[in-house]
Amino acid sequence: MGFNSIFQTVIHDDIYAPLRNLDPVKWKDNRDSLAGSTFGNIMALNSVWNVADPTEKQADWLNILSQGVYNVWEAEGGSDGFYSNIIKMRRNNTYTTLESDAGGIYVKSKDISWSPGAGIPDSNYQEGRVEIELLEGPFVYQDRDYKITYLLGSPNGALIQYLANFKLKIGARPDSNMTVCSLRVNLNITDTVGRKYTVVVANREVKSDELSDEFFTLIEMPYNFGLISRSYFIESGKIDPKTISAVNTSYEVVLPENIYSTDFGELYIDNIEVMDELIWYNHGRNPANISRLLNNYNTTWQNADNGNVYRDKIKYFYTMDEPHSFDHFLPYKIVEDVHSTLTNPLKDKVMLTKMYPEWNGEKEGLNVLDTWGKVVKPKKFMFWYYTIFNEDFDTQLMQHQLRDRLIEAVKHDRDFYFTAQPGGIKVK
Repeated sequence: MGFNSIFQTVIHDDIYAPLRNLDPVKWKDNRDSLAGSTFGNIMALNSVWNVADPTEKQADWLNILSQGVYNVWEAEGGSDGFYSNIIKMRRNNTYTTLESDAGGIYVKSKDISWSPGAGIPDSNYQEGRVEIELLEGPFVYQDRDYKITYLLGSPNGALIQYLANFKLKIGARPDSNMTVCSLRVNLNITDTVGRKYTVVVANREVKSDELSDEFFTLIEMPYNFGLISRSYFIESGKIDPKTISAVNTSYEVVLPENIYSTDFGELYIDNIEVMDELIWYNHGRNPANISRLLNNYNTTWQNADNGNVYRDKIKYFYTMDEPHSFDHFLPYKIVEDVHSTLTNPLKDKVMLTKMYPEWNGEKEGLNVLDTWGKVVKPKKFMFWYYTIFNEDFDTQLMQHQLRDRLIEAVKHDRDFYFTAQPGGIKVK
């Protein structure tokens, strides 16, 4: 970024009106003082959103939209993007098969069992059969809360309300409305001893009248992690390394006890689309709406541009800080893609976030920086890393690992930004 650069919240009267009403001294417009300063490169650390504002002006939309959640998990799995030896779709090969047509590849329940009234039972039939898991995955980390610095007027506070849309179809319509499957959202916890615990955070049964035998239907499952302690989530309170080694989310499709898929011509599973409700469902899933919000954001900044700070001095807008969940990668990419189509001055303002590559560069079977570069392809690549500790061994270890992180970053941006962070102890 060079000399004469500053990381600074730039207070615009219209955008920060709700905070200024609470504390007019703290949230006084600072653009005149910034205009008179020697700082020529400002990274705006703006992160405020008054959800209740009907004008949509009281929001830093570049920051807010980048904090959305969006991902699509194909039922058959994959080999690129976010899939790894840990992030994957676990399919029951005994009770499912893969089927494809012009529309894509689907997971289909497999007719291997006898149902009542179908004649002589085959060798697979069991009286009082227990439920059968057809599919579960992707076992990926998700945040509990938003990281918006000043989130006002949100009905659920910072708690993220997720929506999981299961794309399902049946092969034939039964004579009566019957249970087809059960859907679950699971939070999977592994402690440091290796013991695994599963908390079902949402579940529901799907009836045949909800599905079509001609086209796929989206079955919506809302959920959140409000009943789970913040200490289990990286962003909310840092996972306690003494007790918890991993936390992830999976989506499960099961045949309930004594439900036979032959009765409805088998079940077809296409994918599971996941998003948050407050940001992505309401504002981000349509690129045209992203464009509208960002254009209006640009207009707000241009109106009464005190000292031409917006036009001349703000060179960067800081977005979501350290996205640890892979579910935030696609929203960042989509917002930046739309941002690149806009007009100046906003188009020339660079979106930035500093990635944390985890202590060893890996997360859930993926290299963090390499995945960020391949999936997002950010206009400007930036990451931070610990470099100096109060113990020589820790310092040498992290500087050795830093060399690998630098190599990973330069593959995607030869002019990347890096922030070095030391670690020490407080001397009393």
